[in-house]
Amino acid sequence: MPRKIRILVVDDDASVLRLLDTALTHFGFVPTLCGNGPAALDLAAPGAFELILLDYRLGTPDGLEVLTTLRKRGLVTPIILMSSHFPDELTAQFKSDPGTALLVKPFHLKLLKEQIETLIR
Repeated sequence: MPRKIRILVVDDDASVLRLLDTALTHFGFVPTLCGNGPAALDLAAPGAFELILLDYRLGTPDGLEVLTTLRKRGLVTPIILMSSHFPDELTAQFKSDPGTALLVKPFHLKLLKEQIETLIR
């Protein structure tokens, strides 16, 4: 039996966390829910997760700060940054980063599943 894919889901909106928990579990993933940046920084250790879903507009620290801190720590876990809008410079910055994807909210859950599968290959 293949090992289940563990995903850290970081969003400060409880309804988004519930939706993603239900969807990811339905797709066969194992989500761990997190409501803020400091907790995400504590949880996101090397080998703890195969992927991180991270809200860009998270609060303090915001999603970009969390992502930057994790990368500075040497964490290579793929990260999907989620937001309703990304600045153009951010889109350009991550276009060439194979370990990071941007996902615009609202998104279709099938697209989320496809992005996860692409990043964890």
